[in-house]
Amino acid sequence: MITGVMAQMINVLILAISYPVYLHFLGYKIYGLWLALGVVPALAQMGDLGIRTAVMKLVAEELGKGNYESIRKYVTIAVWFLAGMGLVGLGLILIFKTQIIVLFRFDSEDARLASWLLPYIGLLSVYVLILQTFKATLSGLGRMDLANGCETIGRAVTLSLAIILFYQNFNISSLLVSTAVSYVVQHLFCLIMIRRLVPIRFTVLSCLDVRHFRSLFRFGLGIFGGSLVTLLLDPFNRLMLSRYAGVDAIPIYDIAYRGARQIRSLADMGLRALMPEISRLKSGLKEYAHRIRQINHLVMKVILLVGLPLFTLLFLCSAPLLKFWLGVNFSPALPPVFKVLLLGTFVSLLGIPAYYTLMGINRVRDCFMSHLILAALSALVVITIQLSPLDLSTLNVSYAVSTGYLVTTVFVLYRKNQVLNECAV
Repeated sequence: MITGVMAQMINVLILAISYPVYLHFLGYKIYGLWLALGVVPALAQMGDLGIRTAVMKLVAEELGKGNYESIRKYVTIAVWFLAGMGLVGLGLILIFKTQIIVLFRFDSEDARLASWLLPYIGLLSVYVLILQTFKATLSGLGRMDLANGCETIGRAVTLSLAIILFYQNFNISSLLVSTAVSYVVQHLFCLIMIRRLVPIRFTVLSCLDVRHFRSLFRFGLGIFGGSLVTLLLDPFNRLMLSRYAGVDAIPIYDIAYRGARQIRSLADMGLRALMPEISRLKSGLKEYAHRIRQINHLVMKVILLVGLPLFTLLFLCSAPLLKFWLGVNFSPALPPVFKVLLLGTFVSLLGIPAYYTLMGINRVRDCFMSHLILAALSALVVITIQLSPLDLSTLNVSYAVSTGYLVTTVFVLYRKNQVLNECAV
């Protein structure tokens, strides 16, 4: 847990450095174009059908049994399957490239740039599916610290190389090249670490058998639904902003949205230990409901004592902090958006213990419903605003997302109390 929190703190620092750098060299419009096309890799990740998470779980199970042959089979099947799904996705991107560009309503100059970038981003989308499988394998082998470290190394490589290329006047292609190099570095890192832990040969066709594929597919589909609706939320908001507010509005939304989530993730990273602890209590204690309530009560106290002052300070000082951080690239539209999303993410933080409690006691359906409520309600509010006389702005989108967070938090808290009451009877 400690290494995860440290890695997340470093990621927040890298993110804090990245935005001023990218905005300085590219400006809001060009960087907004890059962020808009970032929807493509996000949507491509839906093609994994939950396989990556299934790899993590099943590799961990086989490691406990000492069954290295099954580990080889699961990882090999996952890599080949996701490579195939990625190539199908790439083919669709190439076939519908013009329609994708029209969907974002880019102007003629941006459309030409997007048309050049899109095939390369499609290739990176294939690669990232395979890369995520290797990271999941490391986590399943009990080395989540290495998986977190790999992610941090990748972000550092992207930023460092991009800065060098910016000074060589590569402009937006700097992000394309630095991202590709980052993926290669992460890939090599994962391969080396995995081979040190378990001898896996991914080209062994005998590892491809139906039984292991079914196990991966069965578990993957069980968690795919929740991941699907969550992944759709951010691309949908970027698409709507690009169409109705302009591509230069996307960086404002992205900075506020990702910044608020990164702040929340510092606490979330530590709270993830709740799920296995609650699972252990459920299987080992007869009166587990009372103990789970005690743990939730304690965690909520910590969130209020530590998180509330932090979020309050950031809320009150958001404008001067953002202005100091971004300098000449500061936009007056940013602080209100950040404040609304900061409130929303703090409310969602209050629901995280309940979410992990539901997951720990095998209430996967409730976890899925929480994802569905968040995505559906946020999208409904955005569409309603767009159809109304109001303009669809970054501030209105932030209200929509925060509304989804609020209702989702109320839902998971209600379901947690209801389920624990049933278990106590």
